Amino acid sequence: MDDQFLDSSEFDRYDGQFQRDLEIYTLNLKLHVSEEGHWLAKGRKILRWHITFAVLACIFMIIQLCNWGEGSWWLLGIACSAISYVFAFRHYRVLRKAGAASEAFRALEPPASLRPLRAAIDAQIEEEDRVAAEARRTRRWWRR
Repeated sequence: MDDQFLDSSEFDRYDGQFQRDLEIYTLNLKLHVSEEGHWLAKGRKILRWHITFAVLACIFMIIQLCNWGEGSWWLLGIACSAISYVFAFRHYRVLRKAGAASEAFRALEPPASLRPLRAAIDAQIEEEDRVAAEARRTRRWWRR
């Protein structure tokens, strides 16, 4: 019967391994989330510049159309349009990097010692989702 229970040194070793695995896994999760957040923030900043230059291009083109040949506002419009295309391309590239970081986050698997804990948490989340869906369905029926 004593073979089923861990002695204190074995338990301490297992507990230390579990704590270390949990800390490493948490740090990996934070790293991937911060990397994805970095690329998304950079993408938002680039998108603001892209929209700014696209609006400027439209404004310069409208000014050119209203002046009927006075000045050369269309040159500024074309320049702003070209700059806007460059920012659009950069935004596309940054979103691809954010997607790659997101895929790396989703592909991150917990160590073997954490899998039972993750399975229990996933089961609890599924149960909460099922209860919430049932509540929504009941609430919808009640509104009819």
